Amino acid sequence: MLKKKHYFFVLITAILFASTYSNNLGINNTVAHKAYGHSFTPNDYASFIASIDQFQTESKLVQANFANNNITLAKGHVDKAANLYFQNLMFEIAEKDQKVAEDLSKSVKSLLQNVSSSAFASSASEAVVKQQQQQVNQLVADIDAKVDEIITMTIR
Repeated sequence: MLKKKHYFFVLITAILFASTYSNNLGINNTVAHKAYGHSFTPNDYASFIASIDQFQTESKLVQANFANNNITLAKGHVDKAANLYFQNLMFEIAEKDQKVAEDLSKSVKSLLQNVSSSAFASSASEAVVKQQQQQVNQLVADIDAKVDEIITMTIR
C-alpha cells in the first residue's frame, strides 16, 4: 500500500515537472522573456544641456522659495545652483563665449550674496523685503536670459 502511494506521488510530480518544462519550450513563452541591452556612450552635448537645465531650474526654485518667504530653501537652491555653475558649467560656457560666462558668474555671485544677506535680515521691513524680492527676480531673469542665449549658441 505504501509503495502505491509513493508511486502515485512520484508520478504526479513527474507529470507536473514535465508540463512545466514543456511550457517553457513553447513559442508563446510567457514565463521567460528576452532581454535586450544597450551600452550608450556618454554624450558631452547631452550632459551639458542637462546640467544647464538643472542650473536654470535651481535658479527658478530660488525665486519661487524667496517669494514664499522660505529663505532656508532658497539658500539651499542658490547654493546648489552656484555649485552647478562654478564646478560644472563655467569653463564650458567660457569656451563658447567668455563675456557671457563673466556676466553669468556676476549674476550667480550676486544672487548668492542677495539670498545669503536676506537670511540674516529676517526682521527687515516690508519695503526692504520687497526690494530684495525685486532684486532676486531681476537676477533670475538675467540668468534665464543668459542661459537661453547659451542654449541657442550650443544648438547652432
